[in-house]
Amino acid sequence: MKKIKLLIEFFKELDSKLEDLVSLNEPSNYKTLLDISSKLYDDEVSHYRYLEDKSGRFLTFITFLLPSTLTILYWLYSNNSNLFNPYVVLAISLTFVAIIISLVFVFASYSLLPKPVLIISEQNMKEADSENFNSFYLSFIKAYNQSVDKHRAINKKKADRLDYSYKFLCAYVVLTFITGIFIAISFIFNI
Repeated sequence: MKKIKLLIEFFKELDSKLEDLVSLNEPSNYKTLLDISSKLYDDEVSHYRYLEDKSGRFLTFITFLLPSTLTILYWLYSNNSNLFNPYVVLAISLTFVAIIISLVFVFASYSLLPKPVLIISEQNMKEADSENFNSFYLSFIKAYNQSVDKHRAINKKKADRLDYSYKFLCAYVVLTFITGIFIAISFIFNI
């Protein structure tokens, strides 16, 4: 009889320990949401880095174009100053305005916007010490969501400014082509 009671108590203890083990290993809805929030945060951070790299490429491209354009125009002017009629001067002026505005937008997007960070507060750390994992997950979900919202706002500003920069670079290319046509026409009629 005593053995049966001991065996029953053993199984009851084993049953409660198994329930605790299953409840710890069972995925929580908050854990799933935390994983999704973490993934969204990582995506926004990688998008921020992509936009920073794109800004750097634009800046490099513009810093190559501006001096090379100036050098070519200086060479043309020093060799054939009679080619520069009012139409050519206007086209050159518009070309430089386009590239300077593009440069301003690249600078505005490149590093003037602050980089948002994931803020982990003392409250989040206190939740980590508690026995309730759902409140721990919930506090980190809120922190991730706030950071994702901040990243999205900054990324939108950066993307808009880079889009304007790209449009002015396209205008620069078109105006450079028009300037070349005006210089060619001036050259043909001045021969």
